[in-house]
Amino acid sequence: MPGNRERPLLTFRRAAVTVVALLLVSLTACSSEGDSARTPPSARATTTPPAAPKTSPTVAVTEMGIATHIGEIAAHMGRLPGAEDDVDAAAMAALRAAPDDWGGLVDENLRQVDLAARASTRGTFLSGATALAVVSEMPAGRAVAALARGAGRRWVLWAAAGTAGSAALAFAALL
Repeated sequence: MPGNRERPLLTFRRAAVTVVALLLVSLTACSSEGDSARTPPSARATTTPPAAPKTSPTVAVTEMGIATHIGEIAAHMGRLPGAEDDVDAAAMAALRAAPDDWGGLVDENLRQVDLAARASTRGTFLSGATALAVVSEMPAGRAVAALARGAGRRWVLWAAAGTAGSAALAFAALL
């Protein structure tokens, strides 16, 4: 037997299969009506009319079945969640609260949004600092090799600039 979590999905699948089956029956029943609409008027006047009374109840039954299933789906989707839906008590209390009681919840939500935005900005600065530090390793290696040979100090300046930029970005992330 499926668990509580799978039951709405199975009910929805069953309803979807039934709706598709009913639509196929409806399309099959309506295809004979569509064929008569495509025939020229002169041909329709000489032939017997299609069995309209037979297809109308079929269409009505199909539409009633579809409406019933859509009503069941809407009733299930429109209800408040409960413990059987694995929703925590705080969320259920918030959903059952009146809109007048949402002031504190909205303020807390806005505070969380602000914290998330700051964390995102901090992450961007720190990733930039890391990238700059990685890139400045190459001039630092060249500077060490150049200093070992006793030649050029310009690689030291490039490495120092990359390190200073990385430190500045890391400092900006902490502000």
